Amino acid sequence: MATVTPARRPPVWAVGAALVSGVLGLVGNVFLVAFLALTHPYYSDPTWGWLGSASDVVAVGQFAALVPVILVVGRLLPPSRLMRACTALTMITTGGIAVVSAALAAGLMTFDVQVWFVVGFLVPLYGWLLVANSVGHRAGALSRSVTRLGLLLGVSWPAAAALVLAGLLIGGVDLGSQAYGLPGAVLLVPGIVLGLLSWLALPLWPLALAATAYRPSRPEARPLPQRAELEAGR
Repeated sequence: MATVTPARRPPVWAVGAALVSGVLGLVGNVFLVAFLALTHPYYSDPTWGWLGSASDVVAVGQFAALVPVILVVGRLLPPSRLMRACTALTMITTGGIAVVSAALAAGLMTFDVQVWFVVGFLVPLYGWLLVANSVGHRAGALSRSVTRLGLLLGVSWPAAAALVLAGLLIGGVDLGSQAYGLPGAVLLVPGIVLGLLSWLALPLWPLALAATAYRPSRPEARPLPQRAELEAGR
């Protein structure tokens, strides 16, 4: 049976980092959605290309600020070697997203190369969200609203990746020419949509963490007077 430990509060600077990461993530989402909408199809209108660059620049700050948040959340959880190893790996890969986003914004890396790095780095991040929020939920180390959102995110990304891979395997899809034919598109398109929604929802997790960090905990339930008297008379 899992042991429930009293929830500890993260330091103020970590809450600030979570807030910065979440806000920058939402701003980056606005730039990204506007870029995809205004340059559709196939990035045909170069007038709005700056929106994509702005999204990359904002992503640098978003994921750089998320690194210390991951560190602090890992320390709030019940200590274990496995959790410490997962947290360390996730900090490295999350910092890697910031690095490759900066390289893309600076013109040192093409999007076709950068996107594969980001996808690869996101695997440990979403895996950590699933594990850390599961442990935090059972141990009472994190707010329920934080853990529920974290678990949802942690499940959605692997599900999206599985749909995309299955769509590619069954055929009819050519990513190079962006030809989404049957039967692969039946799985690929929902997978891409789910992955995009999971990416857009990611900033909500640090925002939920910041919003609930200093929320007063619920008072412990006390027995009714009648029951307390009966128990005392035994």
